[in-house]
Amino acid sequence: MDANVLFMDSDQISHQTKVSRTIVETHAMRNVTIESLQALIFLVFDLLNNGQPERAWPLIGSLTRTIDYLQLTTEPSSSQAGSLMEPVRLVRPSSDWTELEERRRLFWVIFLLDRFCSASTGWNTSLTADDVHRRLPADGGYFTREEPVTTPYFGIWNKAAARIGRSLADVPAQYNDEDPRVNQPQGASPMSANGYIDASKLGAFAYCVEATESLSQVTTFFLQQRINWQDKEHALSWLTRFKELDLRLVQWKMFLPPRWKDSNISPDRAIVDMDPNLTLAHITHNTSMILLHHPIGYPPRAWSGFVALPKECSIQTCELAAVETSNIVGKFLAHTLIPFVNVQFSFCAFVAAKALLFDHHVTRRPLRPEFQRLVHDLWDMATRWRGRTGEQTKPFNQAGMYADHLERLLEACRNDANFRFDFYDHAGLTLHPQTYASPTYAATPKLRSGSLAHDPTLMRINGRNNSVHSSQSLLSPRQMPPSNKTRSIAASSPKRYEQHGRMTTAHSSSPGGVPSVYQSPYVPTNYPRHAQSIPQISANPTPTSGSPLPPYNNIVTPGNQQSVQDQSLLNLSDALMDSHFLDMDRVITFEDANFFIPGDALRWQ
Repeated sequence: MDANVLFMDSDQISHQTKVSRTIVETHAMRNVTIESLQALIFLVFDLLNNGQPERAWPLIGSLTRTIDYLQLTTEPSSSQAGSLMEPVRLVRPSSDWTELEERRRLFWVIFLLDRFCSASTGWNTSLTADDVHRRLPADGGYFTREEPVTTPYFGIWNKAAARIGRSLADVPAQYNDEDPRVNQPQGASPMSANGYIDASKLGAFAYCVEATESLSQVTTFFLQQRINWQDKEHALSWLTRFKELDLRLVQWKMFLPPRWKDSNISPDRAIVDMDPNLTLAHITHNTSMILLHHPIGYPPRAWSGFVALPKECSIQTCELAAVETSNIVGKFLAHTLIPFVNVQFSFCAFVAAKALLFDHHVTRRPLRPEFQRLVHDLWDMATRWRGRTGEQTKPFNQAGMYADHLERLLEACRNDANFRFDFYDHAGLTLHPQTYASPTYAATPKLRSGSLAHDPTLMRINGRNNSVHSSQSLLSPRQMPPSNKTRSIAASSPKRYEQHGRMTTAHSSSPGGVPSVYQSPYVPTNYPRHAQSIPQISANPTPTSGSPLPPYNNIVTPGNQQSVQDQSLLNLSDALMDSHFLDMDRVITFEDANFFIPGDALRWQ
């Protein structure tokens, strides 16, 4: 509200805003309608960006239940026809595609709020596989032109089927069986359950949904899973899940259609037009990579060191993802005229900055300049949300709270060499870093006689020439030469294991008793140019036919008999140290990404 137009002072405007908000919230909570959902979404968006998440959480909970009451979690064709008791219908049926797409988009906005709430707090998601049976939103161009198109269903993982200890091969298909199948699709979604689903009608909003769900999967099915660090079987299951999720994220990036991945921003272009949804999808993917690789690069103190971890690769992955997130965020804020960004955008910048600060503090390496850039960008986001007024005080909305929290953490790190903070505390409610407890960084133990890792004399460093893509930032884990620490730990197995790159993709268990890592069924088969570059990774690499079994002289077990867990951990260690795993292209960079919409140039797709 403009005080000059309303002839009201700031206190009067603030009072009237609170009264209006209360009226809208009360009316929306008392009426189960689509309009009520839309009103509550506005309130939640405002509360989250204002730094009042504790007030937004109950409204998000109400939204997830109300959307179910209105039966907007399922497609109209997925009704319970034939059941003895059908649910009460509160929304009139419609045959108009534009109206149906509007309802579909309304659902996915609430879905994103639910997933962000879970990823930022560690709480369980409310919209589960039992509830959701929805098609992804169509490209904004079709929606704007009111041109009916069909998009694929988006599958949600079942929590019971995807818990650690179970292979992701057992999770429900990414897309429902009702999806139409064609022999020659124009495009394929990187989250598709098969290679024949036409995903060419998807837009930036749909890929933002997929990237956000990937972030939720890393949080729900990896970071929130309980693990007994002293139990080899638990450690094996946890590391297997890490590799499964890593492969899925890599493939999601790899199989983004060129329209949504390849850079075609002309160097002569006066203005870089970056689509907000597509930009958010890319930095959300990088955030998922940071959260997934951080516990591998900086294992907790309780980690018993059963197996040598690819620490250097994960540390460099976190660093590269954080640096590229800084580049993308900086470009977006510099060239985009929209007055504000949503809270998930600032959350991704916050996580990236924390990753850089954490590495600086535990390794004593110089703090990268991107940290200060991210803090500056967060203050810029905060200023945009407040509005560029004449006030000299720093805005204390959510983006401002993130920036202030980072500055306090930096001060605490500089003042106390023994200070540690919890990297996974994303709530940002406590602004005093001294109150934070953190798992202490633990270096991977040096290889010793009798350990499960190979003897150093048997190790070798493979040349990393089989990269998925040739172009990469200089910070890429595939481009940086291994340090002395890496040479002593991260190495592949002896020559008789040279078939790691041709590991089996069968879903059967290996002789070691551990199921092979899920070979993603959604890898499109209509991309011949990628057919030879997909890393086929298994939890249990199998020796080549006719080759003798590898020696296990270095394994110390009672009676000189290795356990199943020992052999499985050794095999998994080989896979994690293999060049095919280390060389994968994981991070979306500003150089190889396309952030604006060609053709119609429609924003907010």
